[in-house]
Amino acid sequence: MSGPWSGGAAPGAREDDRNCVLRGTAERPKADDRDFAVLEPLLLESATALGWADERWTLSRVQLLIADQLGVTLSIRGVW
Repeated sequence: MSGPWSGGAAPGAREDDRNCVLRGTAERPKADDRDFAVLEPLLLESATALGWADERWTLSRVQLLIADQLGVTLSIRGVW
């Protein structure tokens, strides 16, 4: 069996797929100072000020805030 993970493409793969080679693990996106400057004032506000029913900033809520404000979709692990 062959595939991009073994250095070859599966039979019938498009030419673009034949040139695809996966290397290593994906890196998590890194937030820079500008990203924190956007998020920090929002996180310092209460969660209720941004429409949540209570004050808690859960990882899921922070995940949604990042997606909304920065346009980046992170896993919960990436948010942590």
